[in-house]
Amino acid sequence: MIDRLHFTGTVYRNPYWPTWPLLEITQGCTHNKCKFCTMYKDVPFRMSPIQWIEEDLQEIAQCDPDARTGSSIPSFLILTA
Repeated sequence: MIDRLHFTGTVYRNPYWPTWPLLEITQGCTHNKCKFCTMYKDVPFRMSPIQWIEEDLQEIAQCDPDARTGSSIPSFLILTA
């Protein structure tokens, strides 16, 4: 289920794909110097541990074996604020 996926901090979801599962690969921003953007100002950039990524991929595959095709994503994979 979604509560077993690894997320750190605030999750920003693309409004065009609100029901697709999210896979956090990095946190923060590599540049983080744009004057107009405050999205990750207090979040240092870092990569997620490969173990977390592999576990999350397995979890998504168990919840929806067709997730890679973008077909029907189960409602329990939808994050809510």
